[in-house]
Amino acid sequence: MTAGDFFLNLQKVESSGKTEFREGDQVVKYFPAQLAVVVLAHPRACDCTAHCESLDPESRRYLGELRFDVRWKNGLDETPVKSFTVAKPEDEIQKFPVTQGGPAIAVDMWKYPIAVAAQDNVPLETHLIVSIFDDRRNMVARLSGALEGAGDAAR
Repeated sequence: MTAGDFFLNLQKVESSGKTEFREGDQVVKYFPAQLAVVVLAHPRACDCTAHCESLDPESRRYLGELRFDVRWKNGLDETPVKSFTVAKPEDEIQKFPVTQGGPAIAVDMWKYPIAVAAQDNVPLETHLIVSIFDDRRNMVARLSGALEGAGDAAR
């Protein structure tokens, strides 16, 4: 999750038994109006011990038909974001380094850039949830992004 340089100097501070986010001496309470999220996808399990095979036409079709939903989650409450757009995945497969207990290997993945317009006053403690559905509306993944710690980008 990115938002220009919004997260660059943001610090998570524990104060009086509660968590605050600060930029310098200023308390920051809310997410910015615009966020960007990138989802990387590969249609098959990959054990990361060898280069995963290239994508066949059926896999490309599957990845091209994925649908997304983006929501805010605070405790048990979920609220749709104000709006979001998912850019058409780049037709050119990109290689990304993946590690799984060993040296990094290059894995072919599709990249889905998502632009999120936030409602006003979304607290920084809120999670951003991205749900991914196949062409039959079956959920295939649910991802959660939240602020971790001092100086960290959102994860």
